[in-house]
Amino acid sequence: MLWNSLMVLPPLLLGLFTLYDPAFEQDTNDVPHMTVVLLVGVTAFAIIFAINSSIHSYLVLRYAEGDKVSQSVLSRHQKILYIQI
Repeated sequence: MLWNSLMVLPPLLLGLFTLYDPAFEQDTNDVPHMTVVLLVGVTAFAIIFAINSSIHSYLVLRYAEGDKVSQSVLSRHQKILYIQI
């Protein structure tokens, strides 16, 4: 739950920066500043997303029933691949 809540912060902060930072005003061409703000925001979101995804994967495997999970996941992927081909 904590990591899900943290995933809200980077997009929220990016939105606030683009609204209130003078570099993002219409007549300003401070491209280096805008690039840094956007890269930091997107990178922060990506890191939090990766941690959240790995925690989710760990919990799915941790609370599942042993080998049945890997067989179930494998059979689902095979079905998806078969349908796509």
